[in-house]
Amino acid sequence: GIFQPTDFDATEPVWTEPAYPRGDGSPYYAVAVDSSDPANRAFVGNGRVYKTTTGPGSDSDNWNAWEQVLGEAQLGAQGFAGSLTVEALAIDPLSSGSTLRVFAAFSGPSGGSDIGALFASCDAGATWEQIDLGSGNAPGPEANVQAILVVEEDAAPIVYVGASTFDGSS
Repeated sequence: GIFQPTDFDATEPVWTEPAYPRGDGSPYYAVAVDSSDPANRAFVGNGRVYKTTTGPGSDSDNWNAWEQVLGEAQLGAQGFAGSLTVEALAIDPLSSGSTLRVFAAFSGPSGGSDIGALFASCDAGATWEQIDLGSGNAPGPEANVQAILVVEEDAAPIVYVGASTFDGSS
């Protein structure tokens, strides 16, 4: 499940009870919090991406405020089949509000034939598009993306991606 500290500065942090957005099961592999609005906007991922805009708080009922913003239906419409995992989520620190940029890394199971891709939202998770990593396969399975890092360099966001099984080969 997803946990949030209610007192992280303490020597022994106090954590919320585990939550499962929309009743979805675990495990959860990725979490990203909007640094411009950390109390209210967060994204989590397992095989789908969920978003909250009300904040998890300490009341477990608040966890039901999560909405699925990227999942099997959208992925299937773009040619993805099988079981994919959200390996990483990242938020562009130079974006905020309704133009918050969020990135989601998907990969297929180890040793399997399913291949993932990199997706981005430029509207705080409302819509998502696959980012072409240069294979020529986008939209569709392109690479198993395991890591994303978004940093500011010369006042511009730069996205770094770690991937394997690019275009069907290691």
